Amino acid sequence: MGSKGIIGKIAGDMAQSARTVHEINRENITAVKADSKALFEEAATPDPGLEKVKQARGFGNKVKAIAENIKEGAAEAAEIEKERRAEIQSHESYRALLEEQRTRRQATITGSH
Repeated sequence: MGSKGIIGKIAGDMAQSARTVHEINRENITAVKADSKALFEEAATPDPGLEKVKQARGFGNKVKAIAENIKEGAAEAAEIEKERRAEIQSHESYRALLEEQRTRRQATITGSH
């Protein structure tokens, strides 16, 4: 493979890498916008658990309402942790993709591809 072929291959790999990064960035921006909107809407909504506690009559009922809130909060926290782990896995996959592309470019440059 001549130097023009190597340069062309490197340029093609770089262009593909740039397209991949651009697409991932666009997806991330869309996700951040959606998350921001959801958080804003959630912040503007009264906490139903707090409303249940306020409306509960008597000490025993207030304690039950608080216990329900804690149980629901624990389930929500578990779901958030699951989402966080999936996001970390996604970032690790992205880093692996970039490393693979870098390795292919190096192999092309050295001629061992």
